[in-house]
Amino acid sequence: MGIVACYAGSFDPVTKGHENIALRAAKIFDKLVVAVGVNGEKKSFFPLERRLQWLKDCFRQVPNIEVLSYEGLTVDFCRRCGASVLVRGVRSIADYEMERNVAAVNRVLCPDIETLLLFTADELAHVSSSNVREILANGGDASAFLPETVRTAISCATSKKWMSHE
Repeated sequence: MGIVACYAGSFDPVTKGHENIALRAAKIFDKLVVAVGVNGEKKSFFPLERRLQWLKDCFRQVPNIEVLSYEGLTVDFCRRCGASVLVRGVRSIADYEMERNVAAVNRVLCPDIETLLLFTADELAHVSSSNVREILANGGDASAFLPETVRTAISCATSKKWMSHE
């Protein structure tokens, strides 16, 4: 199969930044698993099924991307799906510091899995899921930050319909 990588996150919602990182990583690796982490302690803005469908729609034309969900430690999921590389996106120095610390912990937990940090494209460095959630929660237009498939889905229904906490 070659080298399998995993790009894990909550993708709540999927942004153009996420799309950028995944598409670039898919060019580097033989297979990229885009994995939606499920944390029972954390309330999501959008339901898991919706986020999975958005990711599948975003990457439908990319044959080496598979979209899955998982619970538990990301490194354990990487082992289960055969990934030897964990891809992480970095937008800022703050992201870098946090990702560096997580990579160090993951290296202790699973020394066989390498972490690869990809810097988000400059024009997308300001895009974050938390900013998008804030805009949507307050009735704003977040379309500039969303991939086409997500933008279309949100515009076809009120954002409240897709929110899991309503």
